[in-house]
Amino acid sequence: MDLDRYQKRILSTVIVDAILRLEEFEGSDARVVCVPRYRGSKSERFVSDWWISEYPPLSDAEKAELFNRYESALSDAEKMILDNLG
Repeated sequence: MDLDRYQKRILSTVIVDAILRLEEFEGSDARVVCVPRYRGSKSERFVSDWWISEYPPLSDAEKAELFNRYESALSDAEKMILDNLG
């Protein structure tokens, strides 16, 4: 299954913040190439690619919301694991 628009924006934001903001890459674009499996297939894949510039980076507010959701999900998962162990 291919990534949806929001997932591509997340990945694009990480690449921009971690790499493309460095002085030596300033003004550069990057191409992301994924090879996901077709839905229901265990081996058949297709190529999916996009340019970072095609997806706007997440705003600071969107990043904060994303990390808050991640923190909440991590806390819920930890509680479930501890409950099941104990």
